[in-house]
Amino acid sequence: MQYYINNWYFVSVSDSGFVIALTMKRRYLYQLLTTYLPSFCLFFIIHATQYFKISYFHTRIMVSLTGMVRRMYMYSTTRLCQGQPSLERTIG
Repeated sequence: MQYYINNWYFVSVSDSGFVIALTMKRRYLYQLLTTYLPSFCLFFIIHATQYFKISYFHTRIMVSLTGMVRRMYMYSTTRLCQGQPSLERTIG
């Protein structure tokens, strides 16, 4: 869950129903754990494989390429989940 309910209260109550107002806040830890932590782990693994012996060149290349593909996949999926920014945020 990206959001949590910070506060809620009844706005109006009538015979036909009632209205509840919710105040929601964003969970920043969710973004850190799902986006930044895996990216840093992949970066660390990719960077560590560059210190392997040159005789393991194929391993170095495959790990680096796989890591880059995985990071692009993570970027594209998180980009789709975030939605489109508003026009004011895009321009300004």
